[in-house]
Amino acid sequence: MTSSESGDVDHGMPSFLPETEVYRYPAWSIVALIVSYLLVFVVGIVGNASVVIVILKNPQISKTATNLYVANLAVADFLVVTVCLLPTLISNIYVRKSPYFCILCNFKNFITQ
Repeated sequence: MTSSESGDVDHGMPSFLPETEVYRYPAWSIVALIVSYLLVFVVGIVGNASVVIVILKNPQISKTATNLYVANLAVADFLVVTVCLLPTLISNIYVRKSPYFCILCNFKNFITQ
């Protein structure tokens, strides 16, 4: 009996993924989401860290209020990228709650509000 005879729908999921409908998108779309979130994560970490390092290394730059404000924004964005990106990715991949969904989403909501 093939999958079409039994009424099951093949979403293109790899064999190591569960057969239940817990994913929002097909496998290729999930891979694209993970790659794009990874790119945002790396750019966010490198960019914000470089802003903070440049401001800390140059004492004449760090004396102005505007540059201190930019450094504080970079630190805040660094924390948002490191804390909130994973729960957002998980909620975009899964239809239902994953085992870690409740803990991560509640923590993300606590951080962002």
